[in-house]
Amino acid sequence: MFLRQSTSKTILTPKLFDDTDFKSVETVAFGAAGIAVQVIQADGTVVTVTPAEAAGDWYWAHLSNGTHLFTLKATDVAQLGPLRVQGSATGVLHWWRDFYVVSQQVYDSMFRMTETLDLLDANA
Repeated sequence: MFLRQSTSKTILTPKLFDDTDFKSVETVAFGAAGIAVQVIQADGTVVTVTPAEAAGDWYWAHLSNGTHLFTLKATDVAQLGPLRVQGSATGVLHWWRDFYVVSQQVYDSMFRMTETLDLLDANA
């Protein structure tokens, strides 16, 4: 999945599963024991965050059937390139999602169709 550089984004976690039977779907409430989320940027910078229960930066909420919402801050997606969001909580298997951060112009040309890229620009 592509993310727009320096733009806050709410993502979906993969479905979370129990760490003892490996099949039961888990709901992880905000503030659950051991909950931690890490954002790993392209240069290797690791930011460990404590999810918040109010809408905004690092918001965490259960959506449905083991899938959760998590909001990345604009500064979390400031670096171009690969980005990994991973997490853990007591009683739940570790999870992660991989993304790719692209410039605002590239993102807008790909998905919003509000920008155009000059692919024949000799100075590029």
